[in-house]
Parts: sequence; structure tokens; C-alpha cells
Amino acid sequence: MVRDYISQRRQTLQALASQIGKTAVIYPAAFVVATGVGTVLLGMVFYANEVFGAGPGRIGLLYASWSIAYLCGCLLLRPLSGALLPRHSMLLATALMTATLAAILAVTTLAWLFVCYALFGLWASLFWSPMMGWLSANVEGKQLSRTMGRFNLCWGAGTVLSPVLAGMLSEIDPALPIRFGALAYLTATCMILGAVLVLPNLGSEDNVHSRERRTRSAPGGGSFYRFPAWAGLFVIFCAIGAIMNVFPLSAQRDLGLTKSTVGVLFLCRALINVIGLGTMGRTRFWHFRGPLMICSTALFGAVLLFLISADTPASTALLLALTGCLSAQAYASSQFHGVSNSPQRSARMAIHESLLSAGLMIGAGSGGWLYEYGGRSLVYSVLAGACFLTGVVQAVLVRHAARLDTVEE
Repeated sequence: MVRDYISQRRQTLQALASQIGKTAVIYPAAFVVATGVGTVLLGMVFYANEVFGAGPGRIGLLYASWSIAYLCGCLLLRPLSGALLPRHSMLLATALMTATLAAILAVTTLAWLFVCYALFGLWASLFWSPMMGWLSANVEGKQLSRTMGRFNLCWGAGTVLSPVLAGMLSEIDPALPIRFGALAYLTATCMILGAVLVLPNLGSEDNVHSRERRTRSAPGGGSFYRFPAWAGLFVIFCAIGAIMNVFPLSAQRDLGLTKSTVGVLFLCRALINVIGLGTMGRTRFWHFRGPLMICSTALFGAVLLFLISADTPASTALLLALTGCLSAQAYASSQFHGVSNSPQRSARMAIHESLLSAGLMIGAGSGGWLYEYGGRSLVYSVLAGACFLTGVVQAVLVRHAARLDTVEE
């Protein structure tokens, strides 16, 4: 009797496990890892400044080293991530990121901090692009938009929590955000490993990965609208990279704000960003709409000009919230138009992530040095000019896309 009962329960659990698909792994893992990334990225600004005495220029270069490594990983580690199944690539990435953050806490010189932080970015590239390609496999049009919208909500929710966590933990101990990040990645590693071991349905789309690997050198197809979308993503994330590294120091020096207040302001931005990502996932009006891309990029430039004169927490929170909304539009547009009607999803997601990280890298590196030489007015003015120039480039690309593309949703 006992043996029969155990056998029945085992069969029931196996039947339930066989019905659980990839989203049961991807969505929670994206939330946990994004929370860890956001906490570490903001916490590292305070950690490098207080523990190693790094100024804005070096902090910008430190952030740029992470972005350069992430960019190189997206481009140069493609053979490795392509050879691995997406779930195995994700598992390897989270395990290596955990180990690298432990190493960051052990180093005692700024040079070794740069090395470890770069490795941290390198391993992160093995996580996001394969996962996004896996998630977008076999979906198109409205279903693609909704699937990626839910995914964006999951990782976006992590970015809402992480700034406050980073600010509060840094006030207690500058190393706490790094420790929290290591714990988050260890948790994600255990989650993914458990899913790989007990969920048989995760391999149902392995044929899609194998087919893309065989046709990696073939043209990827897709919509020409990806090019203006990628241009907008790049320049807007240049600005985001500068804001994320310049604003925490500027807010304390120029506005007299505390670390916790900086965390709350970034929370407002992240919250609006998540709402924007969720809205983009549930609507279709923006699909293949070039003028919307142009207007969003130009409006972002205007917001940067207003940030120069913002001198209160309320006005700053409003402007940062607008940057969150507009960056959500750029991110979702690049993500959607990049993979639409293309069989090479992981490769296109790698381009998306490469442009994003390149923008963060350039913005962080140049923003820190511009702030040291000319203050926040110089930083935001240069970035605003870049946004307006990119809007002109987008207009040319959109006009070309309108002639080329025959869009079917």
C-alpha cells in the first residue's frame, strides 16, 4: 500500500513537472539576476569610492570595464554560448558570477578590482543573450511582444528593488551590496540547476537551438526597422550609463542628497521603466512605427537638458522617471524589431545586448571624465546633442525602412 501510494505520488509529480516549460525557469531567474546586477552596479559606485578612493573618472572607467567585457562576451563568446544549450549557458554564467563577486570582496587593489569587475561583465554575457534567444524561439508578432513584455516585467521588477537595496546596504557597509549580489547569483544557480534536473520539458525546443547553430553564418532576415531601433537604443543607453555613474556623486555634491535618497530616486526611475516595459509588451501601436522612435530619442535629449537645472528632489525624480519611460521604449523597440521575422534569435539578441552595453560603456567612461572637467552641465549637454543627432540618423533609416519593409503582424 505504501509503495503504491509513493508510486502514484511520484507519477503525479512527474506529470506536473512535464507540463512546466521554460518560462518557469526564465522569468524567476531573470528577476533574481537583475536584482543582483542592479544592486552591484550602483553599490560598486559607493564601494570603489569609499574603499579604494576612486574618483568620478576612475569610477566611470570601472563601469566601462564591465561594459567592455560584457560587449566582448556577447561578440567573442558566441561560439561557447552557441555550443551550449541556453539553460546550461545560464547555469555556467550564474556560477561564475557568484565566484567573481567573492573574488571582488577579497581584492585589495584598484587594479585587481578592475580585473574582477571585467570578468563579472564577461560572465554576464553568457546569461542574458542565450536566455532571450531561448525565450523568443517559435513566437512572432503579438505573441512575441507579449512574451518579451512579461520577461521585461520580471527583470524590470528586479531593477525597481535594487537601487533602494544598494543605497540602504551601502550606508551600513559599502561591501554589503556586493555580498547581496553574490547571494542572488548563488540562488539563481541553485534554481536553474534544480530545473535542469527535474523538469523534462525544458528540452522541448532544443531543435530550435540546433537549427540556429547550423545556420549561424546564413543571413538572419528580419525587419529593416531594427536599424533605427538599434540606433536609438545605443544613444539612449549612452546617456543611461552616464546618469548611473555621474548622478550618484552629483546628487551628493551638488544637491546634498544622501545615498538612500539617491536610491529612492533611482527606484522612481526603475518603477516607471517597468511600467513602460509592461505597457510596451501589452500594446501593438508602436510596432514598426519609425516616427515614434525618432520622437523618443529627441525627447530624451530634451530631458537631459532639463536635468542641468534640476535642483530639487521632486523635479529630479520627475526627470529621472521620464528617462525610465523613454529607455523602456528604446529597449523594447530594439528587442522586438531586432528578432521579428528572423530565425537567428540568439544572434540578434546578442547584437541588442552588445549595443546596449557599448552605450553604457561609452556613457559611463566619458560621463565620468566630462563631469570632472565641466560638471553635470557639460555631461548632459553633450549627451543631449548626441540624442538630437541620432534622431536625424533615425529619420534617414526610417524613411529607408518604410520603402523596404512589408510588415505582417
